[in-house]
Amino acid sequence: MPRQTATKDLFGVAWFRDFAVKMKAYAAIASTNTAAQNKFKDDIFEAVLATGFLCNCDRTRKAPLMLDLQTNYCRGVDYYPKTVSKAQDMLKIHMEVSKNPGVNLYQGKDQPNKGKGKGKGKGKPKDGKKAACYVCGNKDHMSPKCPDRLPPKTQ
Repeated sequence: MPRQTATKDLFGVAWFRDFAVKMKAYAAIASTNTAAQNKFKDDIFEAVLATGFLCNCDRTRKAPLMLDLQTNYCRGVDYYPKTVSKAQDMLKIHMEVSKNPGVNLYQGKDQPNKGKGKGKGKGKPKDGKKAACYVCGNKDHMSPKCPDRLPPKTQ
């Protein structure tokens, strides 16, 4: 039995329809447009599964994607996938981008990435006067040259 059917049987179609009616997006649809309201109620099950799919993925890998989706949603732009297949595609694209951060998936394959190097770089040189030894806390030397350091173990 497919997972979607099992979930639908577990909660029941009525639960998803009641859930759809309580959403702000449903209220935004004009009350005279019953066809759009019925389509919204029918499509809500797939949208809930797609969102659940994204939310239950590996959190360390998909956290930037979910943050982008949440930020855009707060700005009034809904990029959340409406189907499970679109959610899989979105996650696949996100994983490709995270593997190759210098590659732009929206440009042609043969074109090099000509973006300006706006990375953090090396930054300001560190002031050696503020550094202290991690072993004894003295500011005259660093930990590799510390006289209080324990000798390495012999085997």
